[in-house]
Amino acid sequence: MTFSGHDIIVINNNWALDITTFTGYRTYRFKTGDIRDYKKALKVYIHKDGSCNYKKYMDYIPVGVMRKIEVIINNYKDKNFLD
Repeated sequence: MTFSGHDIIVINNNWALDITTFTGYRTYRFKTGDIRDYKKALKVYIHKDGSCNYKKYMDYIPVGVMRKIEVIINNYKDKNFLD
């Protein structure tokens, strides 16, 4: 995926999170491991009180992926003093 200036965190082999825009993607790969396509899966909105809301663009996002995204965003908020 080409996102100039964005920080992309890979979650498992089929999911990725753009920590710059807090957007999650479902990735599709070739057998070689290279990404051939991706689809926007969710957008995370962080409120001033520290709470988060998700807008899902796909019907199915595994619970484990959602948990990892939550942990990544909480760590990012703590490191960057977003609360």
